[in-house]
Amino acid sequence: MIDFTDKNVLITGGSRGIGRACAKLFSDLNANVIFTYKSNKDEAQKTFEMLNPKQNNSMYELEISKPEEIECFFSAVLEKYQRIDVLVNNAGVYIEHKINEVSYPEWQQVWNETLTTNLNGVSNLCYFAGRRMSEQNKENYHYFFTRCISRRT
Repeated sequence: MIDFTDKNVLITGGSRGIGRACAKLFSDLNANVIFTYKSNKDEAQKTFEMLNPKQNNSMYELEISKPEEIECFFSAVLEKYQRIDVLVNNAGVYIEHKINEVSYPEWQQVWNETLTTNLNGVSNLCYFAGRRMSEQNKENYHYFFTRCISRRT
């Protein structure tokens, strides 16, 4: 089994689903888990309580579509942890928008919000984390992307 003792793993969208599973997995592998959530603090707290209490874990509220929030977030995380060893880019949005039920401006609004979060948010996280990770270790750094959308009918 891989041991992540003394490794700092940052997971976005860690309050439920794939993000929660990633947080639990890395915690079981002895990592310090740092995860973000957008707005549901109760679900984030449930994730936090699943983590190994012997590790230095943290949860942060973060809107990944806002670069200024990401920059402040990274400053706080790096002040506390000094480095990030793994980035799991999991946060994203899915907004229901049935084409036959929305106007074109509404359709555009949904797509703009989706792209701002799922594309620009991820690229912003890669920028801030990637710069720091490449400074820490010039040859060996990792980030992962997840994206799974389910639709109930």
